[in-house]
Amino acid sequence: MKRILYYINCIFLIIAGIIYTGCTKDLEVVVVSSVTLNTTSMTLVEGESQSLVATVSPSNAENKKVLWTSSNSSVTTVDNGVVTAIKPGNAIITAISDDGGKTAACTVTVVAKVHHVEK
Repeated sequence: MKRILYYINCIFLIIAGIIYTGCTKDLEVVVVSSVTLNTTSMTLVEGESQSLVATVSPSNAENKKVLWTSSNSSVTTVDNGVVTAIKPGNAIITAISDDGGKTAACTVTVVAKVHHVEK
């Protein structure tokens, strides 16, 4: 009887080990290795908007969320990648990966809107 219990315990431990090993492979998290933007510089006329597209690598990264910032919010604002020119000047729009601090930047130059005067 002791021998049967011993073999049952051995089989149980082997099965538990197989299940544990199979489960741990699913727990591997793929982190962001880089972020790139569709352009690294742009010129906008005040009042215009243009979209930036961030690409996170690798493509199977678990957390692909990107946070956006403007170095000078009085010149440009950015909302979910859409850059809006406020007034003439320069700013840097930065996309930052949420999980690893990987960044990509775009230099934005905002020029004054030309107003035509009728004669």
